[in-house]
Amino acid sequence: MARMTERMQKAWHRYDSKRDHKPTTMRQAAEWAVADGLLELPDVDPYDVLADKMSNAVRAETRTDALGRRYRVNHAVRVTRTGVQYTFWGIMGHAPTITCRNHSHGGVTRS
Repeated sequence: MARMTERMQKAWHRYDSKRDHKPTTMRQAAEWAVADGLLELPDVDPYDVLADKMSNAVRAETRTDALGRRYRVNHAVRVTRTGVQYTFWGIMGHAPTITCRNHSHGGVTRS
């Protein structure tokens, strides 16, 4: 990661010097760095982008209970298996109980 950070910093400084230190957008600098062969565009999985947007949307959904209290409808539980972190989503009141760690949270039991 540090190597990529250093490459990006180097590309930025080259771009900045070529433009005589005039203010610019990072997008312009990135486009220049790619066109100049200093950096490559990352491979982006469109499903990852969509899943991230969906996560933000469902996280924001709220309802009001019979007593007028607002609550989040959708809840996420993070689980790590063999070094990989997964996030499972469930709807309050419909999600099955799963075991993770030693306390309970919104219908999900953590062991």
